[in-house]
Amino acid sequence: MSSSLWVIWADEVVVEKKKLDLLSPEILSASSLIVVALIVGAIIIAILQRWKRKQLADEDTDLDSVTSYRAMLASGELSREEYDRILKRVGQRALGKTPPEPAPQQAPPKDSDPPQPNQ
Repeated sequence: MSSSLWVIWADEVVVEKKKLDLLSPEILSASSLIVVALIVGAIIIAILQRWKRKQLADEDTDLDSVTSYRAMLASGELSREEYDRILKRVGQRALGKTPPEPAPQQAPPKDSDPPQPNQ
């Protein structure tokens, strides 16, 4: 009698096993969201790294240019006025200010009557 009770009890305890379906909409949407999040994160990291490298390169360029202009001044390739003007522009660029554009030089006034050839 005990064996027949065991069979009845075993039939009630058995739980239906579900097969894991990897192509179900829930799994596909969750995995696609994870993939999109990873791609967006990688793009953001790449943009930040490029921006950081550019910032560091700009700082080095200003220092290198001042050094090269100083060498040109020492060798006589630049006058003191040219060196001071260049140094002022580099300093303004380093501070984020753009120097004003120089005023265009005016052309000499034209004569109203062009010169006549001798006859």
